Amino acid sequence: MAALTSAISILEVVTAYFIDQKGWSRKKATIQFGIVITIVGVFCSFSLGRRSQYHGAIW
Repeated sequence: MAALTSAISILEVVTAYFIDQKGWSRKKATIQFGIVITIVGVFCSFSLGRRSQYHGAIW
């Protein structure tokens, strides 16, 4: 649950920037960066458990 709330807070900062500075709609910004955060999160989770061979990735 802590990871989810942290991801939401990170998403809100990026979303607010693109709404204010770039004129994007909240829906567009949320969907686009939600996908990016999900993909990054999946690759970060690969460094744990059975998929530990991916631990060399530098984020």
